Amino acid sequence: PELRRFLPVEEPQTFEFPVRVEETWPAYLGGARSAAASPNPGDPNYDAFVEARRTEFEARAADGLLSLDYATMLVLGRRMAG
Repeated sequence: PELRRFLPVEEPQTFEFPVRVEETWPAYLGGARSAAASPNPGDPNYDAFVEARRTEFEARAADGLLSLDYATMLVLGRRMAG
């Protein structure tokens, strides 16, 4: 429904492609650091950022791996005329 505001389509079809990713601590931190809003090393908030990510990782990881479920959604449809 939200897509129709930006790209009106007739009879949209939605496909979802789920994937589970298992990440180690370095991979998880690297992914978190890749976000545009994350602080860089040397930033006054960097250590607190890393500590918060580490706390999240430790709370949810098993045997050193954190399982994350993602989904890519694909919406297909013919553009409405007009």
